[in-house]
Amino acid sequence: MARKELSTLNLALTVIRSVLGWDQADLAQAAGVQPKVISDYERGHRPLTREKLEMLAGAMGVPADTVDRALSFVRSVRQMAQAPGYPDAGTDADRRQIEALAMGVGSVVTDSTRSVLSAVTSQGRTLVVREQAQGLWRRLRVRKPSERRLLVKGLDEFRNWGLCELLCAESIKAAADNADRAVELAELALWIADLS
Repeated sequence: MARKELSTLNLALTVIRSVLGWDQADLAQAAGVQPKVISDYERGHRPLTREKLEMLAGAMGVPADTVDRALSFVRSVRQMAQAPGYPDAGTDADRRQIEALAMGVGSVVTDSTRSVLSAVTSQGRTLVVREQAQGLWRRLRVRKPSERRLLVKGLDEFRNWGLCELLCAESIKAAADNADRAVELAELALWIADLS
């Protein structure tokens, strides 16, 4: 039985997933599909479109330009495998081609890793600021409105976008029962934003 040749798209999916250290089950869960779907794509048992590849790569935090690089890498490897004399990689030209392909893989890994780490770092900073805002609000909540303004004016730690966000949410909650409190909290949020 002849072995079915996988498409460049199928192979690129396997390369991206493997390089990032994801298993098929993790990718399936992130993409909201059954693990068999990922397996079928990678083995060529299910047609894979460019759009579907980008969606699956996106579930792993990989941008479209990195998908382009993975596709280019797969095409380069295929060309090398079809070159006369393959698999003998003994010539200088073969070594240069292998080195170029290795650099391509490195570029795919670097871009993917950079993208994932940037997203994680940004989300982490957001969570930290919002967590700090909770503590700052606990300290402000027990104070009179005039004391709140003095604390904000006197201490830089209260000039925090997360606290502004939280005060806006508190203002909305207060609006149903106490319009004056809602306005006071909204004004405090604006004042913090102006000071920041």
